Amino acid sequence: MLTTLEKWVETTPWAMVVAVNQSMCEGKENAPHRPGKGFEAARQLWESAVPRPMKLREALDLCRECHALAPFDFFNGNTMAAISRKMVESFLQRLPSLQAQMLRNAVGNYVAGVSKYRELEELCAYLNGALTSGKPV
Repeated sequence: MLTTLEKWVETTPWAMVVAVNQSMCEGKENAPHRPGKGFEAARQLWESAVPRPMKLREALDLCRECHALAPFDFFNGNTMAAISRKMVESFLQRLPSLQAQMLRNAVGNYVAGVSKYRELEELCAYLNGALTSGKPV
């Protein structure tokens, strides 16, 4: 999962990123949905990555960088964390529910800047080992 090249961003055009943020703004405290100071820079960065195959770390770093650019006035971290969790959904479906939730949280926390990549990497190594060995996780 961590080392394979995939088009992680391909199924999520920038318009979908905007829609996720808009939905979060409407759903939480009715915050106004509007572009932030880094909207255009984040959009360009995102759109340049859409067709490119990359490792998962690169895709997560893209989400993290877009979060840091502050493309929206509210919920940048939540928006990019939600997008990153969607990216790994097919892998999550192969895991028991508890481990899927652990990975879902780890991915979101990394993108939002709450945790370091090493923590995510260690969890993925553990889950990959358990999946390939056939032992319960």
